[in-house]
Amino acid sequence: MAKYCFSTRLIKPKVIMHRILKILESEELRLNALECVRLLNLPDCDLAAGFVRHLVWDFLHQMPSPTPLNDVDVIYFDANESNPEQYQ
Repeated sequence: MAKYCFSTRLIKPKVIMHRILKILESEELRLNALECVRLLNLPDCDLAAGFVRHLVWDFLHQMPSPTPLNDVDVIYFDANESNPEQYQ
């Protein structure tokens, strides 16, 4: 497994994002989670920090298996939403 440097002082953000995406492509569970979130069709939607943090941490520390995800936090913003129950 190749090691990557993620220091933002040395590498441009686009390069860091590309490296994270390459690591992500090897994680079937996370790819499935991304597909599930995509199917929700939420506006301005992201998966929150732990989803990526665990991925990068495990990679950099050469963990033999991924850190289990206790949950996946999905966040979104819809400026036109007037019903808070709309996406539940």
